Amino acid sequence: MPCPVELLEKRPYFVSYTAENIVNWDTTTLDGDEILTLLVVQEQPRVVNEKDRFKYDTLEQYRELRLHLDGNQLRYTQQRWRRSPDGGELELYGPEITPLRRGEPLPFIPFVFLGPAYTTPELKDPPLLDLAELNLAHWRNTCDHEQGLHLVALPTPYVSGMKGSGDDVDALQIGPSTVWILDKDGKAGMVEFSGAGMESLEKALLAKQHQMATLGAKLLEEQPTVAQETATAVLARHAGEHATLRTMAQAMEQGLTSALQLMAWWQGLETSPQDIPVRVELNKDFLQVKAAPQEIQTALATLQAGEISYKTFWNILTEGGWARYGVTDEEEKKEISREPEQAPPPAEEVIEVEETDE
Repeated sequence: MPCPVELLEKRPYFVSYTAENIVNWDTTTLDGDEILTLLVVQEQPRVVNEKDRFKYDTLEQYRELRLHLDGNQLRYTQQRWRRSPDGGELELYGPEITPLRRGEPLPFIPFVFLGPAYTTPELKDPPLLDLAELNLAHWRNTCDHEQGLHLVALPTPYVSGMKGSGDDVDALQIGPSTVWILDKDGKAGMVEFSGAGMESLEKALLAKQHQMATLGAKLLEEQPTVAQETATAVLARHAGEHATLRTMAQAMEQGLTSALQLMAWWQGLETSPQDIPVRVELNKDFLQVKAAPQEIQTALATLQAGEISYKTFWNILTEGGWARYGVTDEEEKKEISREPEQAPPPAEEVIEVEETDE
């Protein structure tokens, strides 16, 4: 038996929108803070076709999120607008919705922008836009190169002055058992490409690969292997390209933290979302470099000399890729102390068979 709707637990949930679906917004300054007062997002709900219940129609819908000033109190409301399937005018759809938290309207619009550098609605070019455009140009050169190879890479036979040639001559056959009979000045050979056009395309591809490597696409360029290069030197060599990625990760951390705080606040008792002890931290170690054995030996000698703690030594092992992922130093100590207590594995039983004279 299905549960009645009024008995279902109503829980907050996330709805994601792409940047292209955010069609309009507005902000205002209140008490020195810039707050969101209007947001319009485009949606595409699916409804059952009126003539065929096994088919669905996709409608054009806009959800208007607005912050009103009701007396001395701010009130957040929603309103939906829909366009008919035949392409008519936008019309109001359904009543105005006022989300409530413990019987009170929300004093802000619960929406979080996730941008490449900050969580505000300001427009900013993606940090990797130049790399994307260069990658597109590289793809075009690749298509030209592949098309050129398709046209000129395979040798093509040709015949000039074949004996008895004319309009009534059938298509020539080629093969080990086929003989072409030529006139006195007749020629036969293979047409092969010998120009510099393909070479220029190859140079253009290599040049774009190096440009993309400069912008951060290190996967397209072979890195030189430096003997005895430490993990610190490798991280320093890639520090510049990771600065942009780290900024994007920090902006994502801030946005996800705000979103989770809103969800917990809607479910909890705190007076403001900022009071919720929720924090999202992303891994910003983009380059996994394993520490050299010499570095680990030096750290071990420093630990044995009492110059660093075991916690610091375990952190060096973790950062250097020598420790198990997700295991703390305390858990590792417990594993070390537990191993001698384990009973040794049972020895294999050997059955001796005595030989007899029978």
